[in-house]
Amino acid sequence: MFDGFVYLIDTATGKATQVFDCETIVRTSRFRTGGMTQILAMPQSGDRLIFASFQAGQVGMLDVSDPAHPVQTGIVNFGVDAGPHFIALTDDDKRLIVSDYFLNEDGFGKIHFEGDHKVHVVKVHKKKLELDERFQLDFNTAFLTGPARPHGMASK
Repeated sequence: MFDGFVYLIDTATGKATQVFDCETIVRTSRFRTGGMTQILAMPQSGDRLIFASFQAGQVGMLDVSDPAHPVQTGIVNFGVDAGPHFIALTDDDKRLIVSDYFLNEDGFGKIHFEGDHKVHVVKVHKKKLELDERFQLDFNTAFLTGPARPHGMASK
């Protein structure tokens, strides 16, 4: 993941072939550049690969019906301070739940990847991704005890 490529792995030979360069992702914002695929999700159909790109503040989708030649089919941008990391598809493959935080070790650590502390829901269509604006969960304000940082999650 750290070199910005998506690889096709031949499990029989152990050979990895670069099949997609994340620098070619068509972005929805001119302010966010770079990025690499991180946590991946694949609908049960096996023809699409959905990825979080923390650095670029986006979630994208590739058509992988021809695994050697993936094609971008969808992208959702979460805004300037976003850092989507963990993603999970619902059991029906119609929604993607995205936590917008990676890790911040505060003053004692070296890792400071905040995100915006929100959980987003994205509608997953065959050829596109669409942010579900109805869903609003902000971990900065959701709890009486104060801000929290969403990371892993489960859905049904």
